Amino acid sequence: IRKPLPEAPTKVRGKEGLFDALSLIFHMMKLAIYLAAALLLVYFFKNGLQKYTEELLANFWPETLRGFLTAIATPFLGLALALTIIGFIPAVMLGLLYVGLLIAAKLLAAIFIGAWLFKKLSKEKLFAVNWKSATVGVICLLILKEIPIVGWLAYLILVLASFGVITNSFYRYLKNLV
Repeated sequence: IRKPLPEAPTKVRGKEGLFDALSLIFHMMKLAIYLAAALLLVYFFKNGLQKYTEELLANFWPETLRGFLTAIATPFLGLALALTIIGFIPAVMLGLLYVGLLIAAKLLAAIFIGAWLFKKLSKEKLFAVNWKSATVGVICLLILKEIPIVGWLAYLILVLASFGVITNSFYRYLKNLV
């Protein structure tokens, strides 16, 4: 006597499949946005990025420390300003500047890692900040961010070093204004 075949499942993967699809869409959108922003930065500010990447390589650990201290001190300064009546508006401006510089630091870290990889692979003496290094850097940095613990730490160090270079440059710019 033959047994009937089991029925084929009607649901492919249920909620897990939907979550995986949404996660993939989110990661692809993040890649596209980072890539577009990095390419625009390279197109419009190639010379400045060249200078920043060379400065980042020359002073990597001091810039990392500067970025770390700035990343810690700025929110406390903003909070202290926000507690005063007069300082609320400057605190909001400082917060917006902080977020903007962190976004720029993420993009600079991606461009730096791409230029560094191209420099190491091609045995060139100078960094090549171009669309290829920006594309490779964005992809490498997003992959690095997905590696647990070691990748997160490397990503954090790269972003803090980039944040240090950017805040140091911003400080020098403000100093020249006065």
